[in-house]
Amino acid sequence: MLRELHQNINNPKYNCIAHIHTHPYIGGTCRFFSNQDLRTIRSLQDGFQPSDGRKVYFLGGLLTVGKGNNPDDDEISFVFHDDNHGWYKVTNITVMQNNTEIPFARTNNRTKMREI
Repeated sequence: MLRELHQNINNPKYNCIAHIHTHPYIGGTCRFFSNQDLRTIRSLQDGFQPSDGRKVYFLGGLLTVGKGNNPDDDEISFVFHDDNHGWYKVTNITVMQNNTEIPFARTNNRTKMREI
């Protein structure tokens, strides 16, 4: 996985890489990025840059289960750290494919995007 990350960082095709994961449902806390999540994104941003001098931006992505464990409320959110302005959190991301929204579904209590 680390080798793939280094290859993508050094590939001029990419200028943005997202580290996406989920949290287990524990009340409402699964909806928030942890301090470790933020440290990981910050260390990727600061320590993993291309050898050719380009800038690659790292986002943290979190697929969260909805309040009350209701799959209709599942969402994707992202965080990004800007050295000049601090942290940004972008919520209510909609995944689209061919102008059609791809909703979330549950399979064995695991959240995933439905295939269309």
